[in-house]
Amino acid sequence: MAEAKTEKSQNSSHKLWKIEKEKSIKNSIFEFYWQLFNINDNQVNSVVSQQILVAIEATIWCLQTISLLWVPDMPIANWNNNNTIWEVIGFSKFDSICSELGMIDECFYLLFIFTYASFISTIILVIFIYYS
Repeated sequence: MAEAKTEKSQNSSHKLWKIEKEKSIKNSIFEFYWQLFNINDNQVNSVVSQQILVAIEATIWCLQTISLLWVPDMPIANWNNNNTIWEVIGFSKFDSICSELGMIDECFYLLFIFTYASFISTIILVIFIYYS
């Protein structure tokens, strides 16, 4: 009976230790990404600069979203009259720029390498945090 209680308490303490370790890993990962992507006061000194950055990001986001609406063969009257505008808006997307420059393969490889390196570095970070 005493052995069962001891084993039960060891299992529960082991489970608590695992939960605390997982929380520690998760907090470390969130803290790492917060520090990596956080814009602090050293990077943007004034409110005007912050507003300009937000406006630029919002403009790019809107242009990318609007560019999804453009389909060359839409059966709408006078759709082709605005072809130039839609092409300019389309240049807010990375793939449109690569396509226009004839560098689709190079851009694909660059994005693949960047994505793969980000994934591997995240895995290494998680392993490092787990074993530290």
